[in-house]
Amino acid sequence: RSTQVAGLTSPWEISKPMSGVAYVADAALGLVPVDLSTPASPKIGTPVAVSQGSPLHVAASDGYVYMSLGSAGVAIYETSDPMAPTLVATVPTGGSATMAWADEGLLWIADNEGVGVFDVSDPTQPKHQARELTEQFALAMFSEGTRGYVGDWNYMRILDLDLSAQAPHLEMPGDSFILDETGGDKLLSIQ
Repeated sequence: RSTQVAGLTSPWEISKPMSGVAYVADAALGLVPVDLSTPASPKIGTPVAVSQGSPLHVAASDGYVYMSLGSAGVAIYETSDPMAPTLVATVPTGGSATMAWADEGLLWIADNEGVGVFDVSDPTQPKHQARELTEQFALAMFSEGTRGYVGDWNYMRILDLDLSAQAPHLEMPGDSFILDETGGDKLLSIQ
């Protein structure tokens, strides 16, 4: 059985649903809420247009949606009315934000040039915590608290955020993986 959701133009990414609503990063329409509480008849809400950038990725966490907008950074939306998200902040990244991930009050952003981490314990006032340039092209990521996992072109980087440091920074603990041209993996030790 398949149900088609009509009304989208160019959906790049779909978030995990929060309270029965998923959010779509649509390159043409912006942020689009979709009510999935009745899977046989999903309802599309009014799109929230973006004034700068192009929607590339969307993640939902703890009542907020984080949408990567390329060179315009990451837009943060509050979802107390799930079908009418409201923009509450924008986070400039310095690069082109391809993916954002929020977990345990931290927002991790892959922006092609590297990774930025922001304290979003109050998502309306994101606070810069750390930045790490990567060797390749940071495209994808996810995080678990103070640890981030970054797809850096043909590498996977594991970064730890040390909040106790005088100037918080990211470190690569131990090893990273590199894929060779045949698709096999090798272990690359980072000294």
